[in-house]
Amino acid sequence: MSCIGSRWNLRSSRKPDGPPARRVRCHDGAERIDHGHAVCRRPTANGPLRAFAQSYRDRRFRPEHYDLDNGYLQTALSDESRRPLRFFVEYNNAWWFEFVTAVVVPAVGYDPDSDTGFIVLDIEYGTDTLRAMQHVHFTGALIGRIRTYASSTFFSRPRPLVELDAHGNSFWLEAGYHLLASAEAAVDFLDSDVGQQFSEQSPTAQPIARIRANLAELLGRI
Repeated sequence: MSCIGSRWNLRSSRKPDGPPARRVRCHDGAERIDHGHAVCRRPTANGPLRAFAQSYRDRRFRPEHYDLDNGYLQTALSDESRRPLRFFVEYNNAWWFEFVTAVVVPAVGYDPDSDTGFIVLDIEYGTDTLRAMQHVHFTGALIGRIRTYASSTFFSRPRPLVELDAHGNSFWLEAGYHLLASAEAAVDFLDSDVGQQFSEQSPTAQPIARIRANLAELLGRI
């Protein structure tokens, strides 16, 4: 039982043939009378997991959902290195969500015994769809660890939105996860000849305009 408390006899609260009652304080701060069975429900991360799924649909991560100081993400797409969740949140909000045209979440599941969950993602780049899954570990009510499973061959497709993502991987995901350095490298890329080509063609022109504004705001904060 995930409660704390001390035991004493409570005549008026004791069942006739039950064990001595005790008053317990649960995780929600409420005090309850326990007659020998669990009166405090174990807190679960099902709510935060569903909020995580909604943030994908909204294409905007909320920092308060994550253990930003200690949490990390791992994926075979970046050689299993630990990507800090603070970097994960800022990178997706400033860069990735702007050219991903939609994220569909077909399934979400939570296992209270292991306090872990999973989320299935259909990530749309225009008419192309990357299918991925994430296994999520929790630290209390916060997301503490994420492992991503996705196909690396998807990024070889000759589509502008996919190609822009593939270029971004080189300075966002393969440069050691230094937020300032990656954000500055992103600006340099957009100013390059290749970046200018993306800025002048559809369907990447409008996303890049939004990305430039996001990067200016990010660099003003860090």
